[in-house]
Amino acid sequence: MVLVISAVVIAVSACSPKLPTAPTSIGEYVSNVKSIWNERFGSSLLFESWVYLGMIDSSQKHDSVLSDLTDSDEVFLVNVSKDHSDKLTPVSLSTLSNEEKQEWENVVKNLIKQDQHVVQIRWKDILSGEDLYSTALVDENGMVWDSVMGSVVVEEMVLLTSSRREGSVIIKWIWGAERGKISWSLDCGGPPLECSYESEAKMSSGEARIEARLYKTDECCILHYGWAYRAPTGSIKINWNPESMEYDVEVSSWGSTGSGKGVYECCP
Repeated sequence: MVLVISAVVIAVSACSPKLPTAPTSIGEYVSNVKSIWNERFGSSLLFESWVYLGMIDSSQKHDSVLSDLTDSDEVFLVNVSKDHSDKLTPVSLSTLSNEEKQEWENVVKNLIKQDQHVVQIRWKDILSGEDLYSTALVDENGMVWDSVMGSVVVEEMVLLTSSRREGSVIIKWIWGAERGKISWSLDCGGPPLECSYESEAKMSSGEARIEARLYKTDECCILHYGWAYRAPTGSIKINWNPESMEYDVEVSSWGSTGSGKGVYECCP
């Protein structure tokens, strides 16, 4: 009887697929992100555990992972509360419009690369108690993409006032790497009065925009600006309002958003 039992155990073990072992650096990256995430969002959506699935080392593996990352019935992102930025609600990709799904697919296609590592993450929605799963990409420099964490950004704003009026918004991934930047600046000099300005907006896996207008009076340079960013998916509208003499900014997204407007004045 003992021999029969042993044979059964061996047969079952032989049929169980053995998962590959994550390289040390990859494991450290993922575990670090897990700690960062749970400290900030764990009370809403808990990063419970992760499993290493191997490397993208062939075109077949690439296509298989791309399919996993864009499967409307399996992929979920999060809706970030506009009133409480630490409150997250899971949203199935299947509920998005066709246009939004296409944007999502384009984002993922631009990120997935050969030799990246693939990790499956298990999440727990604290409100419902439901377990959810996502597929994440990691490379030798750290995290690259995950549908949940890709919906969330960390914003840092810097405003400087001196002879050069300038400001910027640094858009970061939850794990700390820079994801984008919006910046604006106003220079003035004279006499005679000279005015110039610069503005720029860029963001990976999302959208960032800035609009600016420069006015010159007899004595001063005046710069009006309006900016916004969003995680996938959504839209940004920045329009000049001649009545209020400022920009009207509208931004929407399932994930994180940010926006602002203002005026810089320089009178040398």
